[in-house]
Amino acid sequence: MTEEIGNSELLRTWANDGAVVVPSNAKIDEGWLRGEQPPHEWMNYIHNVLGQKINHALSRGAADWNSGTEYLAGAIVNRNGSIWRALATNTDSAPADSNSNWVRLVEVGTESVRAAYGGTADAVALTTGGKISGTVPTGLQVRFRASSANTGGATIALDGGAAIACRTVAGVVLPAGYIRTNADTVATYDGTFWVLDRQTERGSNANGTFTRFADGLMIVRGPTPPARVEGATGNIFRSDNVSVEYPAEFVDSGVSVGVTTNGITRWANATETSETGFVLRVFSSISTSSEFTGRYIGSGYWY
Repeated sequence: MTEEIGNSELLRTWANDGAVVVPSNAKIDEGWLRGEQPPHEWMNYIHNVLGQKINHALSRGAADWNSGTEYLAGAIVNRNGSIWRALATNTDSAPADSNSNWVRLVEVGTESVRAAYGGTADAVALTTGGKISGTVPTGLQVRFRASSANTGGATIALDGGAAIACRTVAGVVLPAGYIRTNADTVATYDGTFWVLDRQTERGSNANGTFTRFADGLMIVRGPTPPARVEGATGNIFRSDNVSVEYPAEFVDSGVSVGVTTNGITRWANATETSETGFVLRVFSSISTSSEFTGRYIGSGYWY
């Protein structure tokens, strides 16, 4: 009866404490001759190195990548803690995300399965190499890098299985652009939907900077256009209305905006907030022809 190898022991490697002599390369290439009686040190070497190689595979589950080995298409290797599958037969072609000979299956430092991206922007097809085409296990995480941003609600079909609808981390249908092309997306199956998490997105343009979070929150920052506080209104002075445009659009007009000023005699407020901007008014206790420039910060939701 075959005995299962224990996790702590694996194979008892032959001749760990014995005399081991490595034959010459010429002898290894030649092999045994008829009638030859090899030295016991050579035999110890053969059994010792075979035991080490078997233990290497048993302890890692997938052997470490080696530059001198020819890997056939479909081969599985371990490199830098990640598991890779060969997409094409290759030699001395180190696994990397930028190397078309390989696809990363399991991400180092995560519990996510790495999948190759395909299909279309809104009907994503992911391939893991694990042939998970039946019922997707609840809690399974799949990490992928898209080549096309979604244009709206999307589905994911895993390893040729059925298309399953996606949701954001807030539980709603994906807005356009939720799946990014310049960062990984992590999809977690909750038993009904693929729940997609995206990395925090930062961007900027002439109007300022914006930060988008996966739950829909967006923060915008930017400078205010120049304004002169010269118009009398009662006992104080105010500027003309100045339109300010956000660097990115919000989903509705419920945006909270604050404005900072650069002088103790002046203050400002933001009115008529909309999805795209607000109206700035600057007030002062004195009239001045110098131009006021300040900064604003706004928060709301981008989806």
